Amino acid sequence: MIHSAKVWDGMPTTNLYEKDLYSWAVTNAQFLRDKCVAELDFERLAEEIESMAISQKRTLQSRLEVLIAHLLKLQFLTNLKAQNERGWKITVREQRRRIAEVLEDSPSLKSHVESCAIRAYSYAVDNVVKQTDIDESIMPDVCPYSLQQILDDKFYPL
Repeated sequence: MIHSAKVWDGMPTTNLYEKDLYSWAVTNAQFLRDKCVAELDFERLAEEIESMAISQKRTLQSRLEVLIAHLLKLQFLTNLKAQNERGWKITVREQRRRIAEVLEDSPSLKSHVESCAIRAYSYAVDNVVKQTDIDESIMPDVCPYSLQQILDDKFYPL
């Protein structure tokens, strides 16, 4: 397949990016497969690949945030625990599985789990406070769980 330099269906791929991201992505993927180097939108390809990496890291942090929030609920919301415990534990298990999948798909993220968990903790506290009537002052300043506990399928706070 022969393409003129950076033009697809009469439109330069740099313009296509601004008008139709899906078409731009499909077009550049085909250019890569066909090894049509001259047609590639290198700058935006690099930006999109970096964006994918950032997105994976954000997914990890978001899963940790939900997981930690539910661990906090299990520990600190004793007045609501009886009626919600089962659902909170289901969410904890699901998030642990999803985190394991993210780390399996992107093993290099393992070196970022701790920093993501540290960042996720403050968001988890905010979410618990917003979702309940709990007083934020009873929440620890730092995460009360080790990374090992957070990821341990058998760990649930008392």
